[in-house]
Amino acid sequence: MSMAPSLPSPGRDDRESIKRLLDACKDWQRDQDVIHFAKVVSAAEIVLSTQTEWLKLFGVSEGTKSRWANGVASPHPLLQKMVVGDLQKIAWSRLHLPGRLQPMLEAVLFAAEDIGARLHGMLTRGARAGRTRSPGR
Repeated sequence: MSMAPSLPSPGRDDRESIKRLLDACKDWQRDQDVIHFAKVVSAAEIVLSTQTEWLKLFGVSEGTKSRWANGVASPHPLLQKMVVGDLQKIAWSRLHLPGRLQPMLEAVLFAAEDIGARLHGMLTRGARAGRTRSPGR
């Protein structure tokens, strides 16, 4: 009985990076502020090393990711919750799941990208609509 080849398990440095990301996610869940969200994004930049991964997951440009990581900007709190939750799931999957299960979990997470893009679009349109209304309404 042959088994599918598994991905290499994370090395020591990878595990340290993943642990930093998980710690940042836990801190954000406790305080849910811009500073902690920036720490999550900064820690995730090492775990999600390519812009393609960021784009697939969250539909954001390099510039947006950079502004989030520097604390210059942050998305709506509901989108922050989604981003932190997805990053936490990815980090746990890379730490604890056998290699052959990791691609399946990531496929499920990437399938959620459409939902994330729709949510982001709705929140963005809602924010724009709110700015164009007069203060008396």
